[in-house]
Amino acid sequence: MSAEVVVLLVAAILAVDVVIFFGVIRPALRRRFDEARTATQTELQGEIPLREGRVRSLGEESRGVTQARGSGHLAVTEDAIVFAMAAPARTLRIPRDRVTGVEEARSHLGKWVGRPVLRVDFLRDDGQPDAVAFDVGRDRDAWRAVLGEA
Repeated sequence: MSAEVVVLLVAAILAVDVVIFFGVIRPALRRRFDEARTATQTELQGEIPLREGRVRSLGEESRGVTQARGSGHLAVTEDAIVFAMAAPARTLRIPRDRVTGVEEARSHLGKWVGRPVLRVDFLRDDGQPDAVAFDVGRDRDAWRAVLGEA
């Protein structure tokens, strides 16, 4: 096979990849994130968030280390912390009066993202302690301030 044919094949494969990403994958991801944001707003029942945005969850301790981490929408109000994961679609609501601590952690459930994450310790509905960690990006101080307010 000549070098020109190889170059044309590689270029064609890359072109197909770009079309698939921008035509199929990206719109599907955007739709999932929109659904997560809508789920968060539904769960808040009209409460105005003090802060909200796209974050990544490193999981809940009670679900164990085998769970997948996932991106979604986090909203914090005076009464609750609500996270709706984009995929799989699930929502976690933590009443603020059940939060027992907020701190930075290097890892959570053996997962690490290359920067500190925010760990939220709380009591579940059955009174048992649990924790969840969020990768909130580089704006940890602002998120920590609003998550730590009660």
